[in-house]
Amino acid sequence: MKLPPSSLCSILQAVAITSFPTVFAQIESTAHAAEDFPDEVTVKTSPGNGRLAVTGEIVDYTGKQLILRTGKSRKEVTYAAADVVDVRAAQLAEHAQGLKLFADDKVAQAETQLEKAHGLERRVWMRREILAELVKCSLRKNDWPTAGSRYLRLHQSDPETRHINLMPLCWDGVDPDVPVRVAAAEWLKESDQAARLMGASVLLLDSRSTASCVSVLQNLSRQPNEHLRVLAQWQLRRHRVYTDLSEISDNEIKRWLDRVTEADPPLRAGAYYVLAQGHLHRQEFDLAAATFLRVPFGYASEHPVTSQSLLAAAIALKRTGQISQSALLLSELATKYAHTPAAAAAKQLPE
Repeated sequence: MKLPPSSLCSILQAVAITSFPTVFAQIESTAHAAEDFPDEVTVKTSPGNGRLAVTGEIVDYTGKQLILRTGKSRKEVTYAAADVVDVRAAQLAEHAQGLKLFADDKVAQAETQLEKAHGLERRVWMRREILAELVKCSLRKNDWPTAGSRYLRLHQSDPETRHINLMPLCWDGVDPDVPVRVAAAEWLKESDQAARLMGASVLLLDSRSTASCVSVLQNLSRQPNEHLRVLAQWQLRRHRVYTDLSEISDNEIKRWLDRVTEADPPLRAGAYYVLAQGHLHRQEFDLAAATFLRVPFGYASEHPVTSQSLLAAAIALKRTGQISQSALLLSELATKYAHTPAAAAAKQLPE
């Protein structure tokens, strides 16, 4: 298939992306106690596509469920996390300031404010939200050792965290820097399965570590934690794409596509990246470009796989002769993701 040439918008229409909903929004910031302000939660109602807004005090919010204490009776009501459409809750002033600084790309100052907020915040579930923002800060700075350390704290507090899309896993085929490899070696020594997954992803394509990393991933692919299990399986497919020169059959690539669409939305970015690499393996450059584009325009996050996918899509389109479309994507990369290694790599591409 050929992607329409007219604009980035038409490219997105060709990709037919459906993004997963935003599930965390904030009301006006405040330095007062959280209990002075009611939280508001919007959830899906069944049947149909109805929405219901309820107010109360959020007791806990994990990747599995949200518990809301409502009414004068202080009755606790539990909602499945998958049914939560929107959450509005009061923030500490430091939290709000940290978010604003991050949005202004003042990452070091944002970290300072967010760390203060994390220390002051009494709500455990909100501390997790702040910790997720700190992971984003580390990823923005390309500081994977710190991102990994912070992510593990988040994961230990909530093993089914909604923020698993921020987990610092490698999805491309580039050799990581020495500090990242050193951190990965330490992660592999831990008993924590999330740490072992991170370590294996970093060192998977290093010939000195490949065999042990594959063994770790095979073990993780049978673990009860669904998110870790699915990510380990996709890391094994990543190993297949980058190290196995044998043909990827029609049936195999179809199975991969089925597995992507079955995965929870926060797991799909890396999976789509690997699937797109599979299309490249098969010399299907248009399909590869369309699949790469699902990441930045459907499952974008601070994780570098977002910018890596945009770059890879631009390169794939250029290989098919779609120069103007490729240039549009490179312009988007330079504008929106200027801070990333992918943007720096794009500057080195031949004209």
